Amino acid sequence: ISLKQNPNFFLGPPHLRSVEIRVVPDENTSVSMLRTGEIDFMYQPSIVTYPPIRDIPGVHVVWDQMNGWAGVQVNMSHPPLNDPRVRAAIALAIDKTKIVQTVTYGKESVATGDIPDWNWAARGLPPYGGADAAKAKSILQQAGVRKLSLLLIADAANATHHRVAVELQSMLQGAGIETEIKY
Repeated sequence: ISLKQNPNFFLGPPHLRSVEIRVVPDENTSVSMLRTGEIDFMYQPSIVTYPPIRDIPGVHVVWDQMNGWAGVQVNMSHPPLNDPRVRAAIALAIDKTKIVQTVTYGKESVATGDIPDWNWAARGLPPYGGADAAKAKSILQQAGVRKLSLLLIADAANATHHRVAVELQSMLQGAGIETEIKY
């Protein structure tokens, strides 16, 4: 998308003669383009791109708190995922604190609801589940689940989502849950 300066803009002519907006479907490509000077700005890169971006000379990284969160959505329309014990086991297998520390470099926090902890309306709920593969296995056995295989669909364009999917696969495997990732 090419935008041209409007000399009749009601606040006066913009300081830029033109702006070109490019949609790049892969963040790693965007980082390379930023490094080579092919682009000047990258809008909301995922946090996994932080280390390579922060080291590019002349690039200034701005952190801004946003009301956003990431999560795992489960299709509860068929067994055994329609059993709350199975969903509890999945939650127990996922070490959210580890994901925050490794994938977001400690820049984010574990979500406890749909309102971020820095917001005035946050309720301060404790995190649900978390990092007990043995208990997750036990709950699956109590639920009568001998083998659980899941298909995890993840966004390939977002480097953070890609990395989180791999982390989730490893964590679920620790609880005996097989996971195939499809991007």
